[in-house]
Amino acid sequence: MFAITIIYAILSFGLIIFAHEVGHYLSARLCGVKVNEFAVGMGPRLVSKTVGETRYSLRAIPIGGFTAMEGEDDDSEDDRAFNKKPIWKRLIVLLAGSLMNFVTGLVIFLIIFASYDVLPTRVIGAFTEDITTDSHQQVKIDDEILKIGGERVYIAADIELLADRFNGQAVDIVVRRDGKKLTLTGVLLDVAQRPYNGQTYNTSGLIPYAKKATLFVKIDYAFRESVDMLRLVRMGLFDLIGGKAEVTDMAGPVGVTSMLSEAGKQSAETFWFFVAAIAINIGFMNLLPLPALDGGRIIFLVIELVRRKPFNPKYEGYVHTAGLAALLAFSAFVMFNDIKRLIIGG
Repeated sequence: MFAITIIYAILSFGLIIFAHEVGHYLSARLCGVKVNEFAVGMGPRLVSKTVGETRYSLRAIPIGGFTAMEGEDDDSEDDRAFNKKPIWKRLIVLLAGSLMNFVTGLVIFLIIFASYDVLPTRVIGAFTEDITTDSHQQVKIDDEILKIGGERVYIAADIELLADRFNGQAVDIVVRRDGKKLTLTGVLLDVAQRPYNGQTYNTSGLIPYAKKATLFVKIDYAFRESVDMLRLVRMGLFDLIGGKAEVTDMAGPVGVTSMLSEAGKQSAETFWFFVAAIAINIGFMNLLPLPALDGGRIIFLVIELVRRKPFNPKYEGYVHTAGLAALLAFSAFVMFNDIKRLIIGG
């Protein structure tokens, strides 16, 4: 069973990368860019077939993939080369991979929520037994929670997420009450073990209403869940930069595969929920302004737009090559920590 779960995890990770590359491939074709090779996997080719002008290949390492476009890393004179296309077309091609990752996550969430009869709202329907309206500092039944501490509340789970994040701090909460927005100042959402319906939970004590999950509600909730995942990645990145999280807390392919395996042991829904989260995470991270990533290439497009002339592709290639080397070294470091956690739990 464990081996099967690992295989599913690896295939799911490959699916995420495949979706990303399909985004690049389709947008390149639509923008008239010549695609020399579309590869699934990395390393040496196992099988390949050339159809028209494009070679489609399956490579040995089932993680990663690429879309090799004419003129992407050199100064090609081909009229259909990437470097010969207008900036807006190149921007579309670079953004399309991450957009496809977002769409992948959205579709998975929509499939998960398709079986739900009800979904939670942002409207407070009850408090746990130890909390009264007065003791909870201004929050009332039927308040729709819109923001906590400046962070938007996209879905009901954000109430507990943000309450835990700001636990012990007085924060402003924006609510919609009787159809009007209202800011509650200096609210202290104390997260603690509290009884509710005969059981004990670690909660802020705010219990949201649920509503019937119509098709529109499911689509809306899936979209909000996807946007919320983007926010979680952003918060995690800022925590890393701000020193609230450690680099050693990060997970690479080995760690992610392990987490997918553990998620698969819980339920199919948990597994696919995690796959959707990873897809959105990868899409976001790939847009970071770092060499070798799509975000780094976008930075060079911005420079070209400002300078009104192309950056020398040879020197841009040097930057991306150096960035790729640094990225691979960092990935090796993260992988080492992944393996260390798996073996000795350190």
